[in-house]
Amino acid sequence: MIPLLAAVVVYGCLLTLLNLGFTLIYRVHDAPNFGQTAPMGFGMLITLVLSKGFGFSPYLGFPLALLLGGGLGSLLYLSSIRPLVRRGASALRLSIAMLAHQIILLGLLGILSWWLWRASHGLLLYPGLAHRIWDTGITSLQSVFYHYRLCLKGVDHRICGVALAFPVALLLALGSAIILDWMFRRSDVGIALRAASENPELAMVVGLNPYRLQVLVWTLAGCLSTLAGALYPLWFCSSPTLTPLRFVNPLLAAGLLSGFGPPLSALISSFTVSVLELLIPGILFHPLGVSWIGEYVPLIPIFIIAVILLRSRGLPIGEGE
Repeated sequence: MIPLLAAVVVYGCLLTLLNLGFTLIYRVHDAPNFGQTAPMGFGMLITLVLSKGFGFSPYLGFPLALLLGGGLGSLLYLSSIRPLVRRGASALRLSIAMLAHQIILLGLLGILSWWLWRASHGLLLYPGLAHRIWDTGITSLQSVFYHYRLCLKGVDHRICGVALAFPVALLLALGSAIILDWMFRRSDVGIALRAASENPELAMVVGLNPYRLQVLVWTLAGCLSTLAGALYPLWFCSSPTLTPLRFVNPLLAAGLLSGFGPPLSALISSFTVSVLELLIPGILFHPLGVSWIGEYVPLIPIFIIAVILLRSRGLPIGEGE
């Protein structure tokens, strides 16, 4: 039971990091960033190369993950989102552009994973073969795709028998939520960001540059995503291409549950989704022996999203249109 509770806490912390960046971008653009999870894969690969490739501590990869994530977030904004914002693109067009980020980055991660697998002769990553079969009753369709997996829990440090990833995850999630909450509630940056997001034209009249503030938000979101990715393989087995896809539904559920509100609400909603997604199925699986429950765990975030949408009668994005 204790390992299950620890996994719930770590998963909630990782989801919090993603949700903070997801919420920041939504509050700036009024559009959900479906590509928020893609930079996770780059954080995973950084931790993998430093720990198993060079024998360093996996936590030395965290500063590199922050630098890469910040640069990647800025690049994505400057190359695609900023031109669309300047042309007055709608929230729908921005969401499609962010979804394109996800597709492009996952393709790049697949190439990098294959190259690392080949260059290391299978020492860093091991390939997995996945089959998907759809049976319509009339005909069936089978697809086969390759992905690469890694698990770095064995290289983590331990203090008094506790994996160091546990307190580090708590510290990062709580610290990020508290710092961002203070930054956007009490500091001048937060005041300027709220003004720029509510009325960009008026903000420019009084001397604020909303585009610089948006670059800051995208940089922070990229840092949080790659940081979550760098920490994830220290507790869970992961795939640089499949794990970001797996987090899309839980992240959307956590964002809707928090109402895209303050950072502390993102923290609470992320842990709520973690409990519903991991703890309850884990209790049913282990003590009660309900073995089939694991097959339906991915449906839990979808159920949460459906309930929220039914109660709110639509996404918050639709209220301003």
